[in-house]
Amino acid sequence: MKKMIAILPLAVLLSSCDKPTINGLMPIRGTIVTIAVNGTAKMTPDIAEVTGGIEGKGVTAKEALDKQATKMSAIIASLRALGIAANDITTQQVNLNPNYSWTQKGGQRIVGYQVNNIIKVKIRDTNKVSQVLDAMVGDGSNRIDGVEFKTENKDAPAQLARADAMTKAAARADAYATAAGLRVHKIISIQESGTSLSNPGAPTEYLWQQLPPPPPMFERKTTMAYDSSAATAAPSIPGGAIESEVHLQISYELRK
Repeated sequence: MKKMIAILPLAVLLSSCDKPTINGLMPIRGTIVTIAVNGTAKMTPDIAEVTGGIEGKGVTAKEALDKQATKMSAIIASLRALGIAANDITTQQVNLNPNYSWTQKGGQRIVGYQVNNIIKVKIRDTNKVSQVLDAMVGDGSNRIDGVEFKTENKDAPAQLARADAMTKAAARADAYATAAGLRVHKIISIQESGTSLSNPGAPTEYLWQQLPPPPPMFERKTTMAYDSSAATAAPSIPGGAIESEVHLQISYELRK
């Protein structure tokens, strides 16, 4: 009986050596090669989003709200006339705050009210970005807080980058297999360590000058000043390209 107990661990060890595994799950009979690869892709943006609106004042809260409401109605009407759907115009914030001044006795009193009404506009024809900006400013918008170019399908650039990485990894695995006199049998595992998106081709900094400071800014690469009262059209806004990069580690089983 003692002899059987001593032999049993050896039998289990030999069985494990006969079928090596990955993470103790999948039996492997061939040679394993692991490829680390970066995949990249570029896509042309198919939508743009403009964030902006109105910053105004009034003696009373109602006056301040009524003034911005009138202007915002005109802005939205112009956007709809450009083909922007109602569902693509979203209110981001509406703020109403009192303005104070100091009295001779060191106290404060309300001297008026300031209101901000900011919307986000999704533009499905990126060639209309300049027209949208021009329409907004022409109808009273004195804040342009951002212009961003995107893809409607957020995962599309990364999916293209993954396909690129898989193609590169497969080619390298084939090269290793050929050099070793083997062939690629199957993929054992795929690990993704990260993805990144950027749009380096788009302009990154515009200064839109319309009302007194602080002048609102939205990020892009070149810097230029634009005064809507002195021009008939908004500046051209190129969309650049959306660049995506993924990092994969892929293990292949090679066999004779």
